[in-house]
Amino acid sequence: NFLLHNQHMSGIKILFLHGHSQNKDIFYKKTGAIRKDLLKKINNKNVELFYSNAPFILEEVTLENNEILKKRAWWHHCDHNEEDEGHKYLHLVECLNYLDEIAENEGPFEGAIGHSQGSAMISLINAIKNSKDTTIPGYKLANQLKYSIIVGGFKPHIHENLYEEKINTNSLHMMGSLDQVITQQMSEELASYYISPENYVFNKGHLFPQDSKSRKVIINFINNFYQDNDNNDNNNDNNQ
Repeated sequence: NFLLHNQHMSGIKILFLHGHSQNKDIFYKKTGAIRKDLLKKINNKNVELFYSNAPFILEEVTLENNEILKKRAWWHHCDHNEEDEGHKYLHLVECLNYLDEIAENEGPFEGAIGHSQGSAMISLINAIKNSKDTTIPGYKLANQLKYSIIVGGFKPHIHENLYEEKINTNSLHMMGSLDQVITQQMSEELASYYISPENYVFNKGHLFPQDSKSRKVIINFINNFYQDNDNNDNNNDNNQ
């Protein structure tokens, strides 16, 4: 279920969740520049990056080279005319259990990075931590995460009770000013449910930004969590 790219087999682990109708291979290619930065520029840390496929296949497409492209999703949509909002998110519990299994077998993950539906899933995971119920699906992963980078994210209209208390996971919310799929307003609404969100707007549409300024924002955000480790390492070196 993973596409692994690492420098060493120790250090911090970051989980990548792709958007709707994508898969891990597509997301891997679309995040090439930031992937290289993460493997080189995190303070005194070896980094492992895990790209996970969503569990549900929406469509299989045969490409010109006869390869099969599998488009995936983190949950299934049904008729949007349903009165019950929850019916729009079919098989969500199965997906949360799936992510918990990944966390248990491949974690712990200190951070998560997502785009679009993957970002919405990360935010739902973060909100689940508010429940304080360790048996609820999704809690195992939620309890591991120290920070999240949410690109083109939106708030799923389900489990509204989980959002009554603001989410205390550290978060960077990146949103495209030209995004017509998940608008800047939708991403700002999601960020408002966090205690101390950091918002960053880039002048693009519905994509994962790969320009140098955006990548620097991501690297600086993550490095903030490892400043103390750097100081401790330096002190240890001086005492030897």
